[in-house]
Amino acid sequence: MKKYIYLLTAALIVFGSCKRDFDEVNPNAPTIVSFWKTSDDAAKGINAVYSTFYRTASLYSRFMFYHGILKSDEGYGSGGDGNLNNLMRFNQTDFNNGVTADTWSNLYVGVFRANQVIANVPGITMDETRKKAIIAEAKFLRALFYFNLTLYYGRPPLMLEPSQPKDVPANATTEQAYAQVAKDLTEALIDLPVSYPATDLGRATKGAAYALLGKTYLQQRNYQQAADAFAYLITGAGSSTYSLTPDYRDNFIISRENNSESVFEIQFSENQSESTDDDVDESR
Repeated sequence: MKKYIYLLTAALIVFGSCKRDFDEVNPNAPTIVSFWKTSDDAAKGINAVYSTFYRTASLYSRFMFYHGILKSDEGYGSGGDGNLNNLMRFNQTDFNNGVTADTWSNLYVGVFRANQVIANVPGITMDETRKKAIIAEAKFLRALFYFNLTLYYGRPPLMLEPSQPKDVPANATTEQAYAQVAKDLTEALIDLPVSYPATDLGRATKGAAYALLGKTYLQQRNYQQAADAFAYLITGAGSSTYSLTPDYRDNFIISRENNSESVFEIQFSENQSESTDDDVDESR
């Protein structure tokens, strides 16, 4: 009997020591509260926003092109993939469609990361010029994510501050979403640099902000405002940075990447094993 009493007591101690909340904070990982302290944190933070491009196949690694090309006259899927066939038919009503759902969710991952930079970098003690540039990059990237959300889905919820899991924001109108994109870009282009050194390509520039601003105005049929934005690259101060390449094919081969026509280019590493990829095999 005494044996059973000991066992029962031990069991009560074990179960009594358990917590209802098993979502323990990892002591080996930085938290939002502890992270945003130094200029190095600011640099890592903005790099994390760019890394959203490659986080999964759902953005610029693959699916973003599906959303654009398969809905145009430039592409047609002849396989049996139902998700891609739905895109060709402009049918995005099925929430189980991985191409549709994954792109949506990962664009919001980018928004969340950009919001973290915009909210936290201003409080870091660091070089002011660099600080302003990082915040401007984050605003450009947030604008890019929201531009794509509005273009492909319409009426996205606008989340402009670091969000919490419990947040359920209302949908914005298309007009409100594009207005926010234009606002972010207009603010960003003030502090964005004209260019970067060859070792730091792929970041947002003043020209990229003007170009995306022009596209945003085109979506709203604000043609004069679009022309004014594009003028920076064609006849304005940016015309010394951008120009047409002698050969149109230069825009599609790997040795001509980041050429004079490139305004904002997603950076990838060359995979030498893809000998049949036209982007690598220039003899094809």
